[in-house]
Amino acid sequence: TDTVWTKAQSPVVINDLIWLKSGVNLTIESGVVIKFNSAGALSVSGKLTAVGTEVEPIVFTSIKDDAYGGDTNGDGAASQPAQGDWTTLSVGQGGEANLDYVVVKYGGGEYYTGAIKSYRGKLNITNSIITKNNAAIALDRNTGAITHSLISDNKIPFIGGVMVDAGISNNGRADIIVNADNNWWGTADGPCPWRQLAPPGVPIWQVDIEALCGDKPLVDSGVVYTPWLTQWPEAELAELEPVILVPGIMGSWQVDGEWKLDPILHTYDNLWQAMKVAGYVEGETLFAFPYEWRQDNTLTAYQLKQKI
Repeated sequence: TDTVWTKAQSPVVINDLIWLKSGVNLTIESGVVIKFNSAGALSVSGKLTAVGTEVEPIVFTSIKDDAYGGDTNGDGAASQPAQGDWTTLSVGQGGEANLDYVVVKYGGGEYYTGAIKSYRGKLNITNSIITKNNAAIALDRNTGAITHSLISDNKIPFIGGVMVDAGISNNGRADIIVNADNNWWGTADGPCPWRQLAPPGVPIWQVDIEALCGDKPLVDSGVVYTPWLTQWPEAELAELEPVILVPGIMGSWQVDGEWKLDPILHTYDNLWQAMKVAGYVEGETLFAFPYEWRQDNTLTAYQLKQKI
């Protein structure tokens, strides 16, 4: 039946294949985090509407990814997310998926099995970030468009075992056009149309992909990628100085012997998430300083100095 995944349910954990049947609608609210176990996949034969916002994107990621939705698998730092942790979000024949302001990480398979794939479906992607997957997007007779999104750092071993950044595959179909303009490919030079650049008459398995494309993401025949973005808005924030979030009185509480930012009222959750959406990276440019607010401020000041 028609279903809505709400922010109150987040994170939504997918352990197996979820199949959205033909004629059925699944709507995902902004701010929802969907986490997949290794066998997790979402297959769309009906209609998926996942529309987030710049401040509260919808996130599709690994169960091991504690950066979104917290430590869902409850193992602390024992497990770390990696490319290929889950399989795919796929759109089948007659299905439709509209993705706006989504983040897709740590999924994917081989070149023709991206973290997002569509076989004779309708896939629209806008204002989204697709990164850290085995392969980004795999299409086969898809309709729809992919635009104003970041598609970069989706690495897989390819011809001859060479690691490539797999952007958009199109099953080698030059006769089927994929609208993928105005995207950011991680470089001002845009992506690499590797099939067009391959020497005529040379079998695919003999093509020197590294020499043709270097580190640029690969796009397949039929993918119209011009014009492309020469910078991504987040790229301007790459040199941001680190920020430490210091809560006020009663803004820290001890949970199982560890001080945390307001785990009761979650006062700082939205600010924390907004900082990450703005380009700050937890553990690199974004830090928290929960503390015992009842102690002498002289001691707190010393501890903050140590944190800095």
